[in-house]
Amino acid sequence: MKDALISHHYWGSPGGGQLVCASAALALDELGYRPVLAGTFKFDPSRYLEWYGIDVRRYEVVTLPFGARAFGLWGRLFVWYPALKTVKRFRPDLVFIDEVTYKPLLRRKAFRLVEYIHFPYEVAIDPRFRGTGLAYGEDPYIMERYGRFPLNLYWRVYTWLLPRYMRENPFRAADVVLVNSR
Repeated sequence: MKDALISHHYWGSPGGGQLVCASAALALDELGYRPVLAGTFKFDPSRYLEWYGIDVRRYEVVTLPFGARAFGLWGRLFVWYPALKTVKRFRPDLVFIDEVTYKPLLRRKAFRLVEYIHFPYEVAIDPRFRGTGLAYGEDPYIMERYGRFPLNLYWRVYTWLLPRYMRENPFRAADVVLVNSR
């Protein structure tokens, strides 16, 4: 049986990305793949049955050995690490990921890569998008959450580290790019 890795930064609470990833796992299972779920923090797979009616309890789970959820934003930076552990261990034929921070995976790419983009995250951190109302200090959500001390330092460190792990162009890095908007 072929393995498929489904990677999400935080499986631990209900949300749109979690629903997409759980649905991807179910769809890949129905296509004959054996899904393996990878995430930054430990989570309870039985909650997916309650939240979405999707049973992911039978799938193997790979996460970091510790769980500092207080640093959830930084969890996005390191989603590549449990994904890379999974790639080395299971050698999946397919990887489904909904994060931009998978550059280290590309060095070991012997699989088909599907990236799901809900919103082009690059817009929030790429200086080319200044003046659009979405970049850096322009996005209302980012400003509300990370605009003041001490979280502004947390955000700065995050955006400083991001280029080390963020893939460049998704259309060059992934074999398939799925989006839910233009």
